[in-house]
Amino acid sequence: MAATLLAFFFLFIIVCFFLQIHRKKPGTKSITTLFGKCIITCRGDEAKWLRKMMLPYLGPDALSNRYSVTMDVVTRLHIQNHWEGRNEVKVFNTVKLYLFELACPTSNNLPPGSFGWPFLGETLEFIRSQTDGTPERFVRERVERYGSPLVFKTSLLGHPTAIFSGPEGNKFLFGNENKLVAMWLPEAVGRLFGNRCLNTTRGDEAKWLRKTMLPCLGPDALSNRYCIAMDEVTRLHIQSQWEGRSEVTVFDTVKPYLFELACRLFLNLDDPRRVTELGSLFNTFLKGLGSLPIDIPGTQFYRGKRAAIAIKKQLIMIINQRKLTLKQENASSFEDLLSHLLLNSDENGQFLSEMEIANNILLLLFAGHDTSAVSITLLMKCLGEHPDVYKNVLKEQLGILEGKAPGEVLNWEDIQKMRYSWNVVCEVLRLNPPVIGSFREALVDFEYAGYTIPKGWKCTHDTKGRR
Repeated sequence: MAATLLAFFFLFIIVCFFLQIHRKKPGTKSITTLFGKCIITCRGDEAKWLRKMMLPYLGPDALSNRYSVTMDVVTRLHIQNHWEGRNEVKVFNTVKLYLFELACPTSNNLPPGSFGWPFLGETLEFIRSQTDGTPERFVRERVERYGSPLVFKTSLLGHPTAIFSGPEGNKFLFGNENKLVAMWLPEAVGRLFGNRCLNTTRGDEAKWLRKTMLPCLGPDALSNRYCIAMDEVTRLHIQSQWEGRSEVTVFDTVKPYLFELACRLFLNLDDPRRVTELGSLFNTFLKGLGSLPIDIPGTQFYRGKRAAIAIKKQLIMIINQRKLTLKQENASSFEDLLSHLLLNSDENGQFLSEMEIANNILLLLFAGHDTSAVSITLLMKCLGEHPDVYKNVLKEQLGILEGKAPGEVLNWEDIQKMRYSWNVVCEVLRLNPPVIGSFREALVDFEYAGYTIPKGWKCTHDTKGRR
């Protein structure tokens, strides 16, 4: 209500301003005063240049290629709102309104919704729906409120945002990657992870980073390098945290296990004290990722930023120590991701700096830890709720175990045999996505479901909508 009154107040001031201009005596240059330097007030070469610049946007080609869809949408909506179902219409006033809507479609054809509070928007409601275990509530309430099942507008993390609901929205966003939309990360994420990181780069540099990391993250690495370490860490974890206990809090138990496993696989770090210290800093860092980028002492972002600096400082110490080891041993192959990043350069012979390697290691620690912990927890919950499915999964696992020699660890071929188990995992993730959705940024103005999404808006999808 206050925002509406404020808007009307400013509108009143603007109207008074224009009235004062038109009350001036005859002979004053009211057109120049109103419009300033533009195509109708310029002459000579300047006017020719302006006409030349505007021609591509005012000719037949523009009508055919740029405006036809927008004109169709605006015209249909105008007829529905101002003509249909009426016995009488004031044609002149209605046509004036229609022409204004046509000239400024993005201001009159936005998806329904609310931007909420200034700066904060609806961020707090969005976060609250995630923390109370009902992430779909935020979307469902607004779909019902605005009567728009496909898309609505809101404001998240200080940005106007369009939320696409349902499988149609998911397909549209992912099908138009780098065409209409491109990956976008909240400011807090970019600032905490740092530069030249896999999730903050685009184009050729991002392709090179993915290509460089692939040998350490694919099936070959799992089968040839990681299986033994994974088996060892997992056995010790089960013995110390699960065996002999009647009840276990899965998420709180799995989180440190996965962090320890990631440190072992990516850094070959097996010092319990150092892993525990990094894990404590990492939990503080995670809270900063989902916060508003307010860098003031006491805020989650401030604490997360300091934790990220401390983590990277320790990672750089590990990196420098590994560089000395590789130099002394004259290594030409790698045993983990860290060694691989130190030994490989781009096509120009440039190596990643210590800080850039630390940024990417931090990203992989996050990627291999947080969502995986949620996924494992949800999987165990669903198996507990469906004993028949659990029996079938156990039967398949025991069948694979029978074909293994005593003490032999799993390999990639064994994992490929887990077809039923894999289907169960996929179904659990379909019903309970471990992430709230990824963000995109609109590269151009585009139309969706009869509404205009302006360039620069952030877009995200509803991962739990209408399954």
